Amino acid sequence: MSPDRKTASRRVRIKDVAEAAGVSTATVSYVLSGKRTVTAPTRERVIEAIESLGYRRNTSAMALRTGRSRNVALIVPDVTNPFYTEVLVGAEEKAAQLGLSVVLRNSNLDAERERGYLRDALASDFAAVLCTPFTPDLLAAENTGPRASTPPLVLLDEPVAGAAAACVSVDNVRGGELVAEHLAACGRRRAGAIGAPEGMPTSVQRIAGFRRRAGELGLEVADTAVGTAVRRTADAVDQALGIIGADPTIDAFFAGDDLLAIHLVRALIGRGLRVPEDVAVCGFDDISWAALSSPPLTTVRQPSREIGARAMAMVPRLLAGEQVDDIVLPVELVVRETTGPRG
Repeated sequence: MSPDRKTASRRVRIKDVAEAAGVSTATVSYVLSGKRTVTAPTRERVIEAIESLGYRRNTSAMALRTGRSRNVALIVPDVTNPFYTEVLVGAEEKAAQLGLSVVLRNSNLDAERERGYLRDALASDFAAVLCTPFTPDLLAAENTGPRASTPPLVLLDEPVAGAAAACVSVDNVRGGELVAEHLAACGRRRAGAIGAPEGMPTSVQRIAGFRRRAGELGLEVADTAVGTAVRRTADAVDQALGIIGADPTIDAFFAGDDLLAIHLVRALIGRGLRVPEDVAVCGFDDISWAALSSPPLTTVRQPSREIGARAMAMVPRLLAGEQVDDIVLPVELVVRETTGPRG
């Protein structure tokens, strides 16, 4: 066998990565394990060397040495919702860069299943647990406080009360304000709103921001025109239709997320109302379906992939014993065809 073929067939070692990156083997280990902080330029050189050489770690041996795997649990409430799919994609892309693997748990909007998944994950050898909560009291019933034997817990999207290492979310209050400002600028006079799931921080914050700013701009939002629902689709749409049916003067509606908004638009058109001429509708999330719906949905865009990526990026730092701060990302309004001047 020629020397070149022998080298090509040999398993790439950590020493090879270190030589290619111009660093020590210890530095490569620090990048892979996250046990110590490595400067960004050095980290990038190591990652480039890993990718170019095709280095693959022996994760089984590493798990035996450390007592913890390189798997990160990601618990989501509804994998069929494109928002959570995008969060997953962002988390997986960052995990791949860090040499971590994602183990998905879908609670399917089942509170008991969600609690069970979280309980099992925190009692496992996962490197960390990432969770997008569905119920506001999820952490209240669980002992999620920091313990040496417990993987760190990072919340995504929903900053529910309880002990967690950190949370990555968006500025939901500002998102609600953007909706109010847009609907007022469209000349709308009376609005309704609904948030789901009931009691979740995102719903509460979005509606609160919307109502406060609407009041400042002269866009009336009566108490009776604001609803909450346990789930995002059937019962929430029914409540929204009930609000609009009880007050025909409502000419604008803020649905707390895109799935609800898309279902609501379809239901309104089915009842003979024109969107946006009779009722303007705005959602929140900017899922992929928003631009494809008919008519295309005006919404507030939140960086779903970045939420997943930023949460995953916290994992090596947490494993290294570092303190990490909560992250609140900005949002932006995306105007399409479900809003506009009253016809």
